[in-house]
Amino acid sequence: MNNSVKPWITGATVGFLIALLIFLAAILGFIEKAGLDKMVQFLGSVPVFLVTRVWSGAPEAVFTAVFLIYWAVVGAVMAWIGSKGIIGRIFLVIFILGLLFAHYKAHGVIIEEIENAVNAIKALFTGAVT
Repeated sequence: MNNSVKPWITGATVGFLIALLIFLAAILGFIEKAGLDKMVQFLGSVPVFLVTRVWSGAPEAVFTAVFLIYWAVVGAVMAWIGSKGIIGRIFLVIFILGLLFAHYKAHGVIIEEIENAVNAIKALFTGAVT
């Protein structure tokens, strides 16, 4: 009988713990002090994008839960793919590149929506549309 821990369980645990550390650092204000705001916004862009698409008025707790679960799943997938030998490691690089691209696109959409909201508010007060 094999008592070793499955790679995806280790990956899920590591992903969850890293997300939890980022969340706690943000709550305690360490993120701003270290100048890591943009990195955290980038890492959280896909979970935020997914929640806002499904439930636009979701409470903060939902965003937090989705952020933690998302990174646990990403960690599990990365560990599982990486455990499949050299081919798995090649696919792991492709997976990471795809993940970076997804976060880049989601972050861009979120920034664009914020800018559109700001412009709409400006238009309300100035009567002009930019």
